[in-house]
Amino acid sequence: MRDSRSRSKSRGAILSTRGGLLQRQKSKSVPDLRKVVSRKDVLAVTMNMSGRSGLGLTPRYKIDMVKEFLTVLVPDIIVVQDAIDLSDMGGVLDAVGHGSYQWYFRPDHSQTGVQEDDHEEEADADNPKRVTGIVWNKEKYIGTPLQLDDERLSEFSKWLKKHNIVIVKLDSCQRINGGAEDVYPSFVAIAWHGPDYEIALRHRNQICEELFSFLSLLRRKNWFVPILIGGDFNIDLKSFDFDRHADFL
Repeated sequence: MRDSRSRSKSRGAILSTRGGLLQRQKSKSVPDLRKVVSRKDVLAVTMNMSGRSGLGLTPRYKIDMVKEFLTVLVPDIIVVQDAIDLSDMGGVLDAVGHGSYQWYFRPDHSQTGVQEDDHEEEADADNPKRVTGIVWNKEKYIGTPLQLDDERLSEFSKWLKKHNIVIVKLDSCQRINGGAEDVYPSFVAIAWHGPDYEIALRHRNQICEELFSFLSLLRRKNWFVPILIGGDFNIDLKSFDFDRHADFL
C-alpha cells in the first residue's frame, strides 16, 4: 500500500531523462544541471518529529508545535523522518499550506526484513504507520516518487526497501528560455532515517556507506542532478569517511 495524499502528475515516466531517476538517456540536448541557474529560491526544512507513540496517538502539544514551526516558515519542501500520525500531519499541512501541499510517505521499515520475492505493496499492506516522507508545494513543483519495486533498480531494490528512505524527483512547474531553464530549482529530494543506536556503530557506518554509494550512482545516471538530503543518520557524520564521496560535502 503506497501512501500519497494527492497523486501528482508525473512529468515524463519515472525513468525518463527529465522526470526519471535511474537511467541516463543519450541526448545532447539535455543541459548540464550543474550549470543551470534557476531564477527563484525555495525554502526547504528537515524535521525529525519523534512521532512514535506507544498508544498510537500524537500528543496535542506535538501537533501544535509542528504547526507553529511550519506556520512561521511556510517551507516549499519538508523532509520528514519519524513523522507524527499521518492523519494529524495532513491536518497540519492543510492548515499551514491551505491546500498547496502534496506529499509521499512510506511505512516504517526499521524493524522489518525484506524477502527476495517481496513486493513493497504486499510488504506494506499490514503496516499503516507512515514515518518517512517528502512534502512539496504543488504550485511550484511536480513530484515523482521513486517506486522501489522497479526492476531496473536491480540489486539496490531490496536494499532500499528495507530502510527508511523516500526519494522524490521535484521538477519545477514553470520553465523559461524555451523550456531550458527552471523557474524553481529542480532536484531530487531524499528523506533518510538511519538505523537506531541499538545497531552497532560499525554496521551503521556500513549502511551509510551503502547509501552514499547508491546516491553517487543516482547522480551519475541523471546528469549530476542536485540532490537534497534531509535525514537523521544516527551517526556523527564528522567522523564518517567521505574520501570516496567528496562531492557530497
